[in-house]
Amino acid sequence: MPEPVSPGLVPGFELGEVIGKGGFATVYRARQVSLDRDVAIKIDARVLDDPRNRRRFLREATAAALISSHPHVVSLIDAGTTRDNRPYLVMELCDNGSVGQLVKRDGPMSPEAALELGIAIASALAAAHEHGILHRDIKPSNILIDHYGTPRLGDFGLAALPVEGESSVTLEALTPAYAAPEAFEQAAPTKRADVWAFGATLYSLLTGEVPRRNDDGSPQSVAEIIQTLYRPLPAIPGLGAGAEALMRVIWRATAPNVEQRYADGVELHAALLGLRGRLGTQAEAPRTDVTRVLPVVRSQPRQVGSPSPPSTSSAHLAAVDRPTRPRRAWPVVVGALLVVAVGAGGFALGNNLVGSDGPVADATVTRSPVGSRGATATPTPSTGPTPSTGSTASGSSVPGAVVPVSPVCFGGMTSISGFYSSREVDCDSEHYWEAYVVGSLSDDIASASIADVEQDPAVRAACTTEALAAYTDLPVDELETKVLPPSESAFEGGSRLFYCVATTPDAPSEGSFRRP
Repeated sequence: MPEPVSPGLVPGFELGEVIGKGGFATVYRARQVSLDRDVAIKIDARVLDDPRNRRRFLREATAAALISSHPHVVSLIDAGTTRDNRPYLVMELCDNGSVGQLVKRDGPMSPEAALELGIAIASALAAAHEHGILHRDIKPSNILIDHYGTPRLGDFGLAALPVEGESSVTLEALTPAYAAPEAFEQAAPTKRADVWAFGATLYSLLTGEVPRRNDDGSPQSVAEIIQTLYRPLPAIPGLGAGAEALMRVIWRATAPNVEQRYADGVELHAALLGLRGRLGTQAEAPRTDVTRVLPVVRSQPRQVGSPSPPSTSSAHLAAVDRPTRPRRAWPVVVGALLVVAVGAGGFALGNNLVGSDGPVADATVTRSPVGSRGATATPTPSTGPTPSTGSTASGSSVPGAVVPVSPVCFGGMTSISGFYSSREVDCDSEHYWEAYVVGSLSDDIASASIADVEQDPAVRAACTTEALAAYTDLPVDELETKVLPPSESAFEGGSRLFYCVATTPDAPSEGSFRRP
């Protein structure tokens, strides 16, 4: 039985029943008095009697708040320390349990369902990693299901708190079955350790069991895990045709050698997103698209200079009045019979600049393939590198718009709150996008957000169908196009460089599609 909670332990909240308990924390259902709503409050068992540790906790909670608005992250409402100096987090109440409970009740997920859930949650991990935030304890029980059936990654912040008197801080704060091999050697937490845990979580969803098991199927103890620390996860029999590609992603994510894994959540998300449509046809189920973010739609090319409808705001995501690819959803059983599906991971980058016949609904956090599998180990957002360029863009006479002398290629694009970032990569390695024109934004442009950039006359004049056709021999109606502005930080630093980029239907690809 849990110890009684003192009234007023967390100011402004009335604590109720215990709804979760772990090694270092207890989660309570609580009532926020000021707003008369139910929330979840996680109170850590460790006392922060050291001012340094208290500041560290508050700093991590503040960092976690940066991604709290992501559609697949549990929203953080408040953070602080209790009257007896223990840290607490106030979060939205996800009252439909966890994915771990779902799998325990209903059995393993199909590869298609696991992929869709993986895409959704990997987008959350990518957003965290881009902000320098590590999760440190990814596992099925930390993927919660909210009131609407949306999967949300939770439990940021508390896993890294030190444990007084314990030497194996990292291991003790994590879950051994989902901890990366290096965690057992007391290595510092890294993005690649998060990637390992994510891969192990996907593996668990496919098997319905914890990932580290003995040959007889029994879960391994910590001592047994240490003895087989660098053994790859075994193949899963009976997954069906087409699921081998998903297993290859899982094996790379859980590679015992740190350097062989995806560098971060951005690369992992890109790899999973690249599997869409390759695992077979997803079973249809009654569904409600909660995160109403649509995949980019290929259509007939449109010259940037032609009129385009105004952008749709995130408040009107349901009012999408255009043909789209089918929305993907993964099934979640809520209660006994109700099957709800979540718009998982098919995040739109915004309107096509060439190849769009209408607006695409935008959202606070959006994604396209985010990262190249051939990228470097420590990716950084593009700050607008200056390429070698020719004179004026072929097929136009736009001042300041030039064609790269040598091909310029990028990994996946990431969009957070309408601000894009990407990494330049070698065109001979796997990449998603290639620049066909490089230009400079107008001096009076308000920001580098895609909403402002799409309306910039310099962009409209440069990123045209004619310019793309002059750059490549490929049929332009088969290419998807975007504009890559400077990142938000680069824009604030004075960069106005933008790229008109295109991608082929078989991306990621290697080599340039530039006209010989």
